[in-house]
Amino acid sequence: SNLIPHKHRRAMGTCFSVCVHRRPGLSFIDKVANVGVSFLLPLGTIGKPGASYEENLNRLKHCRKKAAGMMPGIYEKSVKDKWKVSEVLVPRSEALGGDVKVLLHVPMSEHSDLPLVVWIHGGGTTLNECRDNYGADVFNAVSATMETTAKFCWASVEYHLAPEKRFPQGVDDVCHAFEALRAPGLAEAHGYDTWKIHLAGVSAGAFYAAHAGVRLAKSGVQLASLGLLYVMGDPLMVGKSHRLHGDLPMCPGSWLAWSWRVLLAEGGPEAGDGPPRAPRG
Repeated sequence: SNLIPHKHRRAMGTCFSVCVHRRPGLSFIDKVANVGVSFLLPLGTIGKPGASYEENLNRLKHCRKKAAGMMPGIYEKSVKDKWKVSEVLVPRSEALGGDVKVLLHVPMSEHSDLPLVVWIHGGGTTLNECRDNYGADVFNAVSATMETTAKFCWASVEYHLAPEKRFPQGVDDVCHAFEALRAPGLAEAHGYDTWKIHLAGVSAGAFYAAHAGVRLAKSGVQLASLGLLYVMGDPLMVGKSHRLHGDLPMCPGSWLAWSWRVLLAEGGPEAGDGPPRAPRG
């Protein structure tokens, strides 16, 4: 143990305590993932008591830089030889948030009139991008259970992150991308059916997908289905789900609470040191 620096031994002890003692129900793979990710991505440094907005923002930028050096490469390996990927830039005026980038994934084999899943990535609303290895792994696993070669298409949406953009900008981005993907010409070019477009997301992506699904339905837009995985849906962080799994090394409570505050803050993200407001939009 003398070969391991003290700060790393302390971090390992914390991770072991959280994963093994406080969270005995976690699977072995989840425990390993928590320890590994927490070392690679120090999200627990964000949102600590006494830190200023600028300090937290700089720590977030550091984590984003580290994630950008890891996640896209993992994503590329996940989609290689499984999906043909093309980038679609959905135009929108700067006043409304600017263009929205979407990565369309279609089967390698010939196909037409397939279902399309519009996918919204996770990351606490403050992290990650449309090159989402988690989404790729989910759709690879789903595809492997299906008998036909050409099964479905999926589109990963790049939404604006907090704190640079606050709620409901992410919902606006998702809705704009979803409606653009209903264009007949785009659907025909990529082999999917505009009547079979589903909306799904994980964690923060599920939070945005839920709001977008309600807004789209109210405006008369048909969704084939709405899928929400591990929804980030408790701004006050008081529910049973948060008590069980809301403060893990790979998803530390201090970062999650800060993300909620800057996402929902009145008067700009710098004012996000108060309690979160209820999301409206």
